[in-house]
Amino acid sequence: MVSIVHVKRIFTDLYFGKTHIAYWNLSLDFNGGCIVTRTIKFPLFFSIASIVMFIVLILIVLSGNNVVLSYLTLFTGPVAAFTVGTIGLKLHTKGGGIIGSDQFSAMNSFFALGTIVLSLSEIITSIVWMLPDKSNYYSIILILQFPGLLLWSLGTTSYFHACIEALGCYDVKKAMLSVVIISVTFVVALSQVRDTYIVGILSGFPSMVALMITTLTLGWLLWTFKGGRLRQPLGLFFLAVLVFLIQSMSLYVFDMLPIDSLERALTVESYLLLGVALALPQNV
Repeated sequence: MVSIVHVKRIFTDLYFGKTHIAYWNLSLDFNGGCIVTRTIKFPLFFSIASIVMFIVLILIVLSGNNVVLSYLTLFTGPVAAFTVGTIGLKLHTKGGGIIGSDQFSAMNSFFALGTIVLSLSEIITSIVWMLPDKSNYYSIILILQFPGLLLWSLGTTSYFHACIEALGCYDVKKAMLSVVIISVTFVVALSQVRDTYIVGILSGFPSMVALMITTLTLGWLLWTFKGGRLRQPLGLFFLAVLVFLIQSMSLYVFDMLPIDSLERALTVESYLLLGVALALPQNV
C-alpha cells in the first residue's frame, strides 16, 4: 500500500516538477533562447505597475480628488485587464493549446482568458461612466462580469479537483460541495446587510458566488502547498482575487456603485497583481 507521504512525493514531482520544466521550455520558446529577459521582464513590469497604482490610489484618496481617480481608471481599467489577459494567455498556451500543457498551466490560462473577458465589462463601465444617466446600466455591468469570473472559478476548481484527487486525502465530491455551500451561504448572508440597490445585488449574485469559490479554493491550495515552489504564484493569485472580492463586497456592505472611482481602482490593482502571478510561475 502506498503511503500518503509517497503519494505527496509523487504528486509534487508530477505537478511541481512537470510545471517547472514546462515553464523552462516556454522561456526558451518565447524569447528565442534568452531566458533572463523573459523571466524578469513581465513580473517586474506588473510589480512596478501594481506598486505605482497603489501609491497613486492612496494619495488621491487622501487628497479627496475622486475626479482624477475616475479619469485615471477610465482608461487603466480596460487596458490593464486586456494587457494582463493577452500576455498571460500567450505565456501559458505556448505549445499546449488554449488550456496549457499541464493542470497548473491550464489554471493560468483560464485566469488569463477570464481577464480578457472582464476587459469587456471594463470597457462598458468606462462608457457608462461618461453617460448622463448611468443608473440604468449598473446591472448590465455586473452581469457582464460573470463570464470572466466564471472562467476564474473553473480554472481554480479544476486544479483544486486534480490536487485532491492526486493527494487522495479528501473526498473530492464532499470537498467541492463544501466549497460551493460555504460560498453560497456567505453571499446570501452578505446580501442581507443592506436593502438598497437590490437589483444590483441580485445581478451580482452569480459573480460573487464565483469569486467566493475561487477565493476558497485558492486559499486551500495555498495552505496545502505553502512549502512548495508554487506558493508565490498561488499567493499572488489569492491576493489578486481577494482584492477583487473586497471591491465586490463593497457593493453589499457600503452600497457603492460599479462605476465608483475607488471600486474601479481596486479592480485595476487586482488585475495588476494577477499579471504578476501569471508572469511569475516560470521563476519557481
